[in-house]
Amino acid sequence: MSLVTEEYRSNKVKELRKLYAKLCKDIGIDEPRGSFNRWLLENGDRALGSVAEHNNKTLDYIIPSQPNMTPIKNEILEDVPVKLNFTTTLRDTVVNVEKYVKAVEGLLKKYNNKNEKILKVLGELSTIDNLDYNSLNVKFSQIRSKIDPYIKELVLSKIDQSLITLAYESTKYAAEVAEYKPVQDSMVNIKKERGMVLLSHKTKSVSISLQSYNLLKSKYKGNKFDTDVYRLLTRYQTLTEEEDGLQISVSNKIFYRLIAGGVTGECFASPLNSNLSQTNGFWGYMSAFYDTDHWFGSRGSFWKIDLPSGFYECNPPFSEIFMNSMVARLDTFLRKDEAMSFICFVPAWDDSPAIIRLLKSQYSTVILKFTNNQPLFTKNGKSFALPNGTYVCLLQNAKGKTTWYFDSELLSTLLS
Repeated sequence: MSLVTEEYRSNKVKELRKLYAKLCKDIGIDEPRGSFNRWLLENGDRALGSVAEHNNKTLDYIIPSQPNMTPIKNEILEDVPVKLNFTTTLRDTVVNVEKYVKAVEGLLKKYNNKNEKILKVLGELSTIDNLDYNSLNVKFSQIRSKIDPYIKELVLSKIDQSLITLAYESTKYAAEVAEYKPVQDSMVNIKKERGMVLLSHKTKSVSISLQSYNLLKSKYKGNKFDTDVYRLLTRYQTLTEEEDGLQISVSNKIFYRLIAGGVTGECFASPLNSNLSQTNGFWGYMSAFYDTDHWFGSRGSFWKIDLPSGFYECNPPFSEIFMNSMVARLDTFLRKDEAMSFICFVPAWDDSPAIIRLLKSQYSTVILKFTNNQPLFTKNGKSFALPNGTYVCLLQNAKGKTTWYFDSELLSTLLS
């Protein structure tokens, strides 16, 4: 795909982002953090390998042409009337209460609703001065159980209307990208300064750290390096609004230990954060976009490849749909009559159907839970722990367990 077309798509996605932010504001809430990126990942026509089964020229790598709006609708509803922070102190809960009261009052005013019963219940939160942490949380929970359903129902019609608009525009933009007739590409210019590399094409530019730039060079197998780096960065920046990776990655420290334990492949990586290459007996890594990523050693998409016998690391995008699809696909691999093992790193969302399905899999041999002060990941070059903690789940078939044996103690020792 030409650089100009890549840039054209990027501009269309930016327009969709702005529209989504405006629609959320019109509803009366802040945009749920990361929800738009998850929507792209879950719906992008090539994200789950659907292009292999369709011959439809309106399909796009990123922009959904036939979007499923239910997941993003649920995310919006979860943040109605307002997204509250996890609390550990009385002061934190008081801040949440104040934030909640302001949000409910704001939505009632916005929708010109003066329900006296709701206002009376809300007024009970004005008498909390003498409550301790536990008592306040109990009272707050009871009051929210009375108010939240009413407020969600109040804004539901507006949410539905907004998402119809988003779906329409997305379908239209996907078709426009498919029909776009690009002008000729120009040369990509680079400028290195203060540990960064700026790559420019016409009026557009993307940047990357010099360290990451050199890492990509060590993986490269083509003959137009800067052009392919520019295309790669534009694609991932379009998808996530971040230039240095698709997602947080398992830390190098942890990954080196996984390699020592026998891991030879990565299921969800990118050229910017992969740890394995197709050398020295390693199978390598899979990533979202074969057309941009294969120049840097990617095997292709997890959703399209029939994996050979091996031990693979899975750190999927933290999306309910994505993780649920991952568990289903892992089950198909684990039914093979050859040694298969997968070590999965997922958030400790105890109410998530996808996580529950993973933990209860018939192939689950070891489950470890790490707290939110035990960093297993790297984000923007820094150690990072998931706010809710992390589950590490080892899935193995019989031959996999024989080939790469671990119990809880051995796996815990490996990761510590």
